[in-house]
Amino acid sequence: MISKNGVPVRNVPNLHEAAFTGDLREATQALENGQSPKAFDESGSTALHKASANGHLEVLKLLIQHDGDVELADMSGCTPLHLAARNGHLTCVKFLILQGADFRVKSKKGNTAMSMAKANCQPKVAEYLSNCDREKFAWEVV
Repeated sequence: MISKNGVPVRNVPNLHEAAFTGDLREATQALENGQSPKAFDESGSTALHKASANGHLEVLKLLIQHDGDVELADMSGCTPLHLAARNGHLTCVKFLILQGADFRVKSKKGNTAMSMAKANCQPKVAEYLSNCDREKFAWEVV
């Protein structure tokens, strides 16, 4: 425990670290202490990017409940959906789509979530995203 002027100071968890490791308790504490799910860290990522990339669905849900933005892009132009798709986290991909993530968004290199899933050998995610595309097209045609 750190002390300031001889008085113990409670360590406040870092939201980005909690999202990266999937620590729901620490993520909750960090949010209660005013950390924002929209804040970028030194690597240019939000906590949503870290939770999505590592498949931490419960932390991802918590961040969304606290006004996390599924469309914020990191320094490479990737959204949380891109990262979940790249790493094969289908449950996170489905959740992000249900929360309104746009599967057609392209990164700075021109990659969509589906192209990243395909390039990283994630066939289940790629298939799911291709079906989202068909469903979207069907709604637009009707």
